[in-house]
Amino acid sequence: MLLPNLIMCTLNIGIISFLIFLIYSMQRSDGANANFDPLEYVRNLKHTKIIIDTDSGADDALAILTSIQYLRKELNDTEIIGITCVHGNTELKNVKINVLKTLKVAKSLQIPVYAGANSTILDIPVQDGYYYGYDGLGDFEFPNPPDLGIIKSEHAVNALIRLVRENPGEITIFALGPLTNIALAIRIDPTFRKNIKNLIILGGSVSGYGNVVPGIEFNFFTDPIANHIVFNSTNSEEISPLIIMPWDTMALYGFMDKDWRLNVLGKIDNDMIDFINKAEGVSLPKNSYWVSSDTYLATTALNPKIATAAEHYYIAPVTEGEFRGGLLPDKLNKLKLYKNTIVITQVDQKMYKEHLLKCLQD
Repeated sequence: MLLPNLIMCTLNIGIISFLIFLIYSMQRSDGANANFDPLEYVRNLKHTKIIIDTDSGADDALAILTSIQYLRKELNDTEIIGITCVHGNTELKNVKINVLKTLKVAKSLQIPVYAGANSTILDIPVQDGYYYGYDGLGDFEFPNPPDLGIIKSEHAVNALIRLVRENPGEITIFALGPLTNIALAIRIDPTFRKNIKNLIILGGSVSGYGNVVPGIEFNFFTDPIANHIVFNSTNSEEISPLIIMPWDTMALYGFMDKDWRLNVLGKIDNDMIDFINKAEGVSLPKNSYWVSSDTYLATTALNPKIATAAEHYYIAPVTEGEFRGGLLPDKLNKLKLYKNTIVITQVDQKMYKEHLLKCLQD
């Protein structure tokens, strides 16, 4: 009886080994179930606790305002539990006061604010040309600005780690600026990325569009090493896929009629629109169109039916050379690697406009 038992045992081991290999191969080639629908994933996003990581320029300010207003009016079971500041559109000292000014206008100074990284991981200087003004917020005089003393003493990276540890699987992060704070949190705490419910990112380019040079977007250009850390930490089905809204989507679907911005949205008579009109006073005249990409990202994350198309594939960030800050998207799955990223590729501009008006009208 020993030989038949041995044969059966060997067969069982072989079958089990084959099944393990099959499962592994499916994960390597698909990164998810073969029937996985990235648009359905995005449209089913739900949030209970949100952290906004921001390099607050005028576009971030509008994103924060509309998010707060939408939660008040539509999603009162969801809360912003913190705002973390990072270098980017302007120096960190300006980002901090810009966030506080925005929260004061939104009557939400109770939201905790944390100061984070004031330079890239490798401390490579980046100059953005002061697109939103020298202070990142239109360089206008804000009456009775909030006291910087209300900013929490805890560093933003430590706050991110603590909040995610205290709320595992509950926190969604809206990353509106360079990924420096998030990358540092990942490096310090190996469980950080796994315990985030969703990480939703504004930035990058997957189809050759760029706002720095062709194919390279500003947020990702600013800290390529941080991009590398974040994308390479998203490497198994235990970790939610990254969700990004790249500059390509803005260039193709996000550029809006400036007349609508000036004479519809801009004519709403309240403190929020007065604030945004002044905050965009430097940037708005620079183009024949209007776009607020940070607001598009935050709005779509909260009202995901605005997304009308999405793709799912492996992306590798470029960290060196002429195209540092760029992305290499494996759209044809040639590398057979885990599909770490969902890319929102198309948005409904009409629905987005309706969302903004609903949020920003008293």
